Amino acid sequence: MSENLQLDRILTAARGGAETVELKSLEGITVREIDWKPLIGATRPELDPLASKIPADQHAVFFPSFNAAVALADEMAAQSALVLELAEPRSTNALTLDRYQKQMCLQITDLARLLGPAVVQSVAITGSDPYFRTGTDVAVLFETADTNALWNMLIAQRAMEAGKRAEAQVVQGEVDGLAYQGVVTPDRALCSYMAKLDNLVIVTNALYQLGQLVSVSTNKVPSLASLDEFVYFRQRYQRGDEGESAFLFLSDATIRRWCGPRWRIATSRRTRDLAVVAEIQAGQLDRLVEGKVRTGPVYTDLPLGEKAELTLTPDGVRCSTVGSLAFMTPIAEMSIERVTQAEADAYRQWRDWYQQNWRWAFDPIGLRIGVSPGRLSADLTIMPLIWGTDYRELIAVSQGAAIAADAGDPHGALFHAVLAVNTKSEMMRRQSEFARMMTSGLLQADPLSWLGQTVCVYADDSPFWDELSKVPAEDREKFLEEQGWRLPVAVRAEVSNGLKLTAFLAAARAFIEQVSPGMLNWESLTHNDQPYVKVTPSERAKGRSQQVGNLAVHYSASGKSLVVSLNEDVVKRAIDREIERGKLEASGEEPKLPAPGWLGDNMALQVDQKALQVFASLGTSQYQALMQSRAWSNLPILNAWKQRYPGEDPVALHERYWHTRPVCPGGGQYVWNEQWQTMESTVYGCPAAPKEGPIAAAELQAIKHANFGVTFEDQGLRARVSLDR
Repeated sequence: MSENLQLDRILTAARGGAETVELKSLEGITVREIDWKPLIGATRPELDPLASKIPADQHAVFFPSFNAAVALADEMAAQSALVLELAEPRSTNALTLDRYQKQMCLQITDLARLLGPAVVQSVAITGSDPYFRTGTDVAVLFETADTNALWNMLIAQRAMEAGKRAEAQVVQGEVDGLAYQGVVTPDRALCSYMAKLDNLVIVTNALYQLGQLVSVSTNKVPSLASLDEFVYFRQRYQRGDEGESAFLFLSDATIRRWCGPRWRIATSRRTRDLAVVAEIQAGQLDRLVEGKVRTGPVYTDLPLGEKAELTLTPDGVRCSTVGSLAFMTPIAEMSIERVTQAEADAYRQWRDWYQQNWRWAFDPIGLRIGVSPGRLSADLTIMPLIWGTDYRELIAVSQGAAIAADAGDPHGALFHAVLAVNTKSEMMRRQSEFARMMTSGLLQADPLSWLGQTVCVYADDSPFWDELSKVPAEDREKFLEEQGWRLPVAVRAEVSNGLKLTAFLAAARAFIEQVSPGMLNWESLTHNDQPYVKVTPSERAKGRSQQVGNLAVHYSASGKSLVVSLNEDVVKRAIDREIERGKLEASGEEPKLPAPGWLGDNMALQVDQKALQVFASLGTSQYQALMQSRAWSNLPILNAWKQRYPGEDPVALHERYWHTRPVCPGGGQYVWNEQWQTMESTVYGCPAAPKEGPIAAAELQAIKHANFGVTFEDQGLRARVSLDR
């Protein structure tokens, strides 16, 4: 998704220069749209009722019930530490969900959990852009059978929050004929407008959103429900599916607007102006902390946007055009009519570069999320992928083939990865040419023509993993040299033609004997009357080396599969499973496959809890070093606050004025170490007194089974994940 949207690429041009051009003169994205009608056919799925209320060019998240929305919010809060570990280079928390809940007076209280399901039928969240961390306009739509009851409940909750802020002002008015009531503080840390529209109660932090919703209700702009692409995605992700807790949809028009000149240039301007706000606020921090600030104007020689005025308040510096560090003015509210020539040129350069990534059409995106006590799931569809996608090589080798339900010998392995292989693809043709060259032309036909549609690698359960996990990192290489022959890992290739496989193996053996005669012993063995081969180094090959004493490669070849492993028992078990499948097929019975099945047609991966534990133990030192480094990265600024303001809590001070919370990635706290005169993490310590910390994230340790899958389709991608806990 990040690869397609490119939202992190900020325009580099400043606003210098007197020459300007009209914003509307700049052409946006011109890549054509997908024709969805042939894809959706005549069938019409059930659409979300709230989709008809939301503009077609806005993102939206639909929740089938109030409880579903609460469950996802709770999950996001509970998994915030893991999200920070995986997604954030710095160990800080912007408290995004909490900030917007407080801003809009939508905290999920015990009373809300009790009464909400009785009055709310479904929920949707929409807005202009995804810049939640810094500031964006958000609207929450509640579908209800009793607007008055829900209205009164929300009014009561809002009154409680407003009562905590002396500067909160009650406001009311109309937007395009729609009456609203609200409560707002000057810094918009509290900014909640409410309105009734048909059977909806709307809560938003921006009057702009009320205008957008009115435009849809009066048919001035199209709704999401009117889009063929929305129909297509709701055909794929049927509304009412018990596994759906939320459905996110980004339309073609939404992404085009995000990539258009207004949004890109405004984002650049807002970022630059806020950097000035941060600089001025840093210079005024002593007065702010000491409580000596009286609200008044601030002047600076630093470059600032036209008509921008700075005001110093007891809460920090606020800019009239872009807001504050607490909440930046949403881009939808920024007035931009003209831009500098440098900005125009920078946008054109970015647009042309971006459009080079598309060879066919532009892309909408759909994502289904499932949350339950025992499982988390996600199902993402992007159509199409950008041309320069990191998946390009995998698409080249895999698209056109498919992973069958019984592909890869599914048997409850600790780790099992399967890749579909299109033997007629250009990449496989090149591999065949390479194989023919390596065998010195011993095979005139395609050397890989025996290959079926899948190749997989798997790891079986074995005491080997427990032993390996207990070996210190510095001794692990020696352990693998001595015990690597026991590694319970196998590579399995599906076979489409046993005779061609026989010819390939014979040619490979002849080639090896030709280039290094006498270096290998080839021993034909049997297990349950089925042949397999053991290849070991000869005495000549061993020489004086002790490292290859027990090393052997075992392989079993049949008309159905080729299995290769260092561990003989792994090959024997594979033979047993193939024998059992053959017996069932002969009797006309369907082999019973272990659940769950593969989630992808082109790539699939399943990982058991023990495998996750093994990975965690093997990567303990690297993980601990990384998390320790992230925990310590907050110490310099916290020490600076402690030294400068000894009477303040450094973490609370940083959060109050910079609106991000320094967090320990191990779930600990930052405290003062009197002995070393430094702040430290209760989990990772400090450089003078380090602590190891946990071997893996607690959230990952709770996962019992992980299932992943990728399917390449219609020049796009479908990615699925399911985590059992």
